[in-house]
Amino acid sequence: MSRIILTIIALSLVPALASCGKKDAGQTETVTAVKRPPAAQVQSPIETSASIASTVDVKLRNPFQSHLIVMRGLETGKKIRGPLECCDLSTFKLLAVVVGSSDSEGFGLLQAQDGKRYIVRRGDSIGSREGKVVKLTSRSIVIREVQKDDEGKIKSSEDIELRLPEKSKQ
Repeated sequence: MSRIILTIIALSLVPALASCGKKDAGQTETVTAVKRPPAAQVQSPIETSASIASTVDVKLRNPFQSHLIVMRGLETGKKIRGPLECCDLSTFKLLAVVVGSSDSEGFGLLQAQDGKRYIVRRGDSIGSREGKVVKLTSRSIVIREVQKDDEGKIKSSEDIELRLPEKSKQ
């Protein structure tokens, strides 16, 4: 059955293929001359790249930069503040702490004033005064806030401890 179908298809294509190179009796052939541009002067690759670089100001995109920063037109030197850096530390409530075997392991669960919960680890930024999580204990997390002067030098630092709420006896 498939041989019959293939034969029918092949026979239907033969007249179309046979007439590909032939002209009808009513057609006339027109020839147009193609003008070629004059031969270009051969330049060395070094001269070519130097002339291109001098005429075109190429600004390459940083492949490691976030496309959101580029789309919003923000400066690359400015830091984008996260949701934990919006308000003072007193507005956060510590819900849970998981401590690992070393200081760098573990995480804490914080609840913001709007009810959203966030997981923080050692080194995360938190608070409106550029605080960093420096220590996780079984009952609290310690956040170090650093105050800097106009030149960027450290004036003072303060360690603030967020504790788990005490269990109430019933």
